[in-house]
Amino acid sequence: MGWIKLVVASAVGIYSYRSVSRVNQLVRQVAVPSQSLLGKYNSQTTSKLKEYKDAYKITLPPRFKLLKNTGSLEELYVQEFARSFFTCKIFNAFERPLLTVGLKRALDKDALTNDEVLKYKAFKFKVRDKVLVWKVISREHNEILMKWEVGNLSGTTWFYIPSDENVLVFGSSFLVPKENYGEEKLYKSEPKKLYIEAARTLPDELPTKAKIKSTLVKAVFSVVTPIHKLYSKYLLLSTHNKIVNEKLLPKGRPE
Repeated sequence: MGWIKLVVASAVGIYSYRSVSRVNQLVRQVAVPSQSLLGKYNSQTTSKLKEYKDAYKITLPPRFKLLKNTGSLEELYVQEFARSFFTCKIFNAFERPLLTVGLKRALDKDALTNDEVLKYKAFKFKVRDKVLVWKVISREHNEILMKWEVGNLSGTTWFYIPSDENVLVFGSSFLVPKENYGEEKLYKSEPKKLYIEAARTLPDELPTKAKIKSTLVKAVFSVVTPIHKLYSKYLLLSTHNKIVNEKLLPKGRPE
């Protein structure tokens, strides 16, 4: 979730340069496919807010490719991908404690859904299914799009297993302030006649308040965006590792 990134910023700093280099080698940022659930999703943007979307992918071991599209019980399905995300080490270390302990009092009692359902194979992440503050809002056989909401903040989390690639793809979206909000209000398009008249009284520079707001927005998101990207990569790598390790267990997936 976008708002988590600032909270875990200091924690990300404990990872060594070697660790960061490794995650950057294994996890690559990719374009969000326009026809995917995330690509087609549009939240209600406003004059102040725009939507930010990104996606990352990691390659699975060759043995997963052999089982892809076979219908085998050992094939990796997108619901397992989502389940592993919510139970991986990075999620359990950072987001789960914040949601279940740190934010529990601040959240509406009905907003934080129990995640015991993750223990059961029968839980397939169908539309309207809930986990913690996430709710499945769209579903395909190889895609799951979930929306999270905390107070006035919201965003999406996307899980995707392409049929033609041996990879896991993880993405997200959330609303961010428009960098030029404030400037747009002062310099919006007007009919030529009105523009000429208004130009006589427009200030040469933006008012101090608007300039400060624009500068602060740019500064905050120049820090938040790289943290979000790195954290997303660690989340995907941790999810990947959990999936691979569980598939190595003698009896396959645990209940």
